[in-house]
Amino acid sequence: MTARLGDRDVLTTQLYFDEAYTATVHATGEYARFGPPDTSWADDGLIGDPATDGTGITLAAAPTSLGDGTLGLVNLGVPV
Repeated sequence: MTARLGDRDVLTTQLYFDEAYTATVHATGEYARFGPPDTSWADDGLIGDPATDGTGITLAAAPTSLGDGTLGLVNLGVPV
């Protein structure tokens, strides 16, 4: 996901879901044909480690269902 201000990219990031949830999604429906994810959070090198570099992510658990879809909400703070 990229946030733009005019013709400038001011933030580029990725969305992450809990790995157990991702595994469940990848085992069902259309995603099953792709198999399990090939990279775990620990191995992707993108999320960061709060203990070593002050970065990281926080997942907020919410009631969810694997029904017809999943709703995600992202709040971004972008300096202007």
